[in-house]
Amino acid sequence: MTRRFSGVRKLGCGGPFAGLVLAVLGMCGTPGPAAAEDISALSRDFSRQLYLEQDVPGAYRKFVDANFWQHDPALADGIAGIEADMQARKADQTSRDIRFPRVDVVDRILVHEDLFVVQHHVFTGPEHTGTAIVDIWRVANGLIVEHWDVIQSVPAVLSNHNTMWCGIANNYQEAKRWRDAALSRPQLDPSCGAPAPPEQSEQSLDVGRQYSMALARNDSRAAVTAFVASDFLQHSPYMSDGREGLVTYLESAMSRYQGGRRSSLTVRTFADGDLVLTQRHVVSPYKLRGEVFIDIFKVKNGKIVEHWDIIQDVPPFTVNGRLMW
Repeated sequence: MTRRFSGVRKLGCGGPFAGLVLAVLGMCGTPGPAAAEDISALSRDFSRQLYLEQDVPGAYRKFVDANFWQHDPALADGIAGIEADMQARKADQTSRDIRFPRVDVVDRILVHEDLFVVQHHVFTGPEHTGTAIVDIWRVANGLIVEHWDVIQSVPAVLSNHNTMWCGIANNYQEAKRWRDAALSRPQLDPSCGAPAPPEQSEQSLDVGRQYSMALARNDSRAAVTAFVASDFLQHSPYMSDGREGLVTYLESAMSRYQGGRRSSLTVRTFADGDLVLTQRHVVSPYKLRGEVFIDIFKVKNGKIVEHWDIIQDVPPFTVNGRLMW
């Protein structure tokens, strides 16, 4: 049975929200008791078993609390929700070509307090252009207890040539080769590499916050000039490459939403080394239920040098009764 989203925010990281929060703040992210190194090890072992080995039942039984909270709108709570979804997919053989098993490429893993984030992309066959996904997992007492995701199909037409990931494993056959090579190694090495050392996190987060505050002053060109590198790489499929492409997109968006017709609630912002992640819920006249955004910025020498985003529409119904954020 599906349920409409309620006005109450059913999240493990907080209660009902009363208004909008600027992009410089994060609402979630209270640390749990687990040490960062323990979560890092769990994240890699879980990701290897779930994404690369495709051992979904085994990964959930080993690493996930049976009654974990689910925020994917298509899934029910708990491992029972995962099992029900698997049974439904197995019964619907018309939805996939069984000659081509799904292949996941793990692009990066970020760790922050009691959370770990997996950015990955998926191919389901030679003709599939790919799907970009960010999963956020919350850990408590050594087990995953909560999950959010944002999922976006790669558009048929892209505004740049940088891919929605890191330019590695860009089709089904390349993804299979990457996956097989990754499984041959004892430790999972994401395709984008590891974040910079954690000592850089504070500086990266400060750059991200200053950039957000500069954008709030409605001068996109000044904000981009001050905080974005001249050799900036853009991975958003809707923006042209480089600083000028970013300015063009931002100025167009500001013109479209003049008069405050667009609101943005930032759920969380954090940094892991040289990478800053922001999760937002954005509402506009064109998307009244809103969209959920994941933005990832790479920072080097005090400037943003690279950007990825993944965007998903908020659906009218949810199986688990929770919001996507």
